[in-house]
Amino acid sequence: MRFRGLRPPTSEDDVPKFVVGELITVLNDIIHGLKKLIFVDNFEAFEVDVAIPANSFVAITNQLPFTPTRYIVLRNTAGMPIGDYKPDSWDQRSIQLKNYGTIDTIIKVVVMR
Repeated sequence: MRFRGLRPPTSEDDVPKFVVGELITVLNDIIHGLKKLIFVDNFEAFEVDVAIPANSFVAITNQLPFTPTRYIVLRNTAGMPIGDYKPDSWDQRSIQLKNYGTIDTIIKVVVMR
């Protein structure tokens, strides 16, 4: 979420205009922006769709400049249990997630610091 900069009043006479105009506009921008937050825009994270066969793991290429430590599964087409596979092996190149279920699935996952 990005906001435009405030234009400060140039004189004491401009203060009421500043309060009514600029501050109310900025507050409205903030309220509007908070209603439309996008997770990956506000955290050091990336979002990816991944197909994982039943009882298998996949390596997901790390798109961050550091080793991630957490993930959130946003969508899971088959509802199968997904877990981190060998979290000790996560590094700046990739992370591993495993489908512990009996059906192939496609997940949407957010990976973050």
